[in-house]
Amino acid sequence: MRIAGTVPGLVSGSFDACGEFKQSRTFTDACDRTITHTQTITVEPAPQAVFINAPADITLTCEEAAIFTVSDLAYTNGEAGSCEIAGSVPGLVSGSFDACGGTQTITWTFTDACNRTITHTQTITVEPAPQAAFINAPADVTMTCEEAVFTVTDLSLHKWRNRIMRDCWFSTRSC
Repeated sequence: MRIAGTVPGLVSGSFDACGEFKQSRTFTDACDRTITHTQTITVEPAPQAVFINAPADITLTCEEAAIFTVSDLAYTNGEAGSCEIAGSVPGLVSGSFDACGGTQTITWTFTDACNRTITHTQTITVEPAPQAAFINAPADVTMTCEEAVFTVTDLSLHKWRNRIMRDCWFSTRSC
């Protein structure tokens, strides 16, 4: 007598975008003999994710850099369902700038369940602030020798303002 038939598989474990699972089949015949078969099913990793619209290196003015904000960077592998790898990560800022300029680096990093890492780095060059300029600087003057002679009989103080920090004083005496 021949024993034949089919047995449904019993899946154990679970799989993700980069794992494996086992499927076991067990059959016991009328003579109480058991046979077992275990099938290992290896799931090839889903395609690795990539960043979407990763920003290029840029140069900013000092004013632009002062208000610049770092956005999260989205990633996807373009798959669907249990093979989808998608989301966004915040950028980490390093470096500094001041009125003399500087450099900042923003780094976005993502590691998926398969322990694969993607990284994008953006370098921001900050230009120095514009050079200072005098406001309402007095024009050159020409005067005669007589106009240039000061006849000060006593010590007197003259005041001028540097328009930045404080009043400044100097004194003159007759010669």
